Amino acid sequence: MSRVFKETVDGAAKYDFVSRALDQFSDEIASASSIFIKPNLVSKEAYPTTTDPQLLDTVLQYLPDHAITVGADHAFDAPLNAFFDRKTRGVTKHHPLKRVCDDHGVDCVNLNKGPFAKRLSDRGLSVSLSTVSGSFDLKISLPVLKTHSICTLTGAVKNQFGLVRPTERVRLHASGLESAQKHRRSGGARTVRYLHSRCSRNTRRCSRAALRRQESASRLRACRNGSRSNRLRGS
Repeated sequence: MSRVFKETVDGAAKYDFVSRALDQFSDEIASASSIFIKPNLVSKEAYPTTTDPQLLDTVLQYLPDHAITVGADHAFDAPLNAFFDRKTRGVTKHHPLKRVCDDHGVDCVNLNKGPFAKRLSDRGLSVSLSTVSGSFDLKISLPVLKTHSICTLTGAVKNQFGLVRPTERVRLHASGLESAQKHRRSGGARTVRYLHSRCSRNTRRCSRAALRRQESASRLRACRNGSRSNRLRGS
């Protein structure tokens, strides 16, 4: 059975609440030698678009004796260079969450880099998921409560969407939009009709833009490889 802790707090008191909530899992934490932390890092923007850096700092202070890795992923419709260094493909040092990791000497890895493995859900959906978190004894999710064009509201479950291979996120977003459209045509809820009218165009535009960027990157790599081969033949 899930353990739920709810409390109304303001300002700095919320960080004390996080520590007290972690106290409730002291046995699990004590028995774990390695811990994977998944914040929400979909954007170059700071909190509240992404996880509160002080929240991550509070959690890392609570876990001084563990081998910890923080996993980061950018949204499929966001520019790559806003989050990751082009040479190392590591998370950019300029993001507040990365600076917190650096202060604690904790690795912050790019989940979009892979590796990935196919997993089959209970409903028969095949999805490629990052295998990075699979080797850790314990996993901690630090989501942000936000609105979403398809899901209306996102939180802890949606935060795990960052484990999905980026190209499949585009497909799943598109299929989610299609399901919303079918539901609307069959007399769905007023909320779905509202979301479709206000948000579906933007979602489709983001999906198409992401696919165009991927195709452009593939063509650029092909051109570079072709130019390199021509130079080698000419020499």
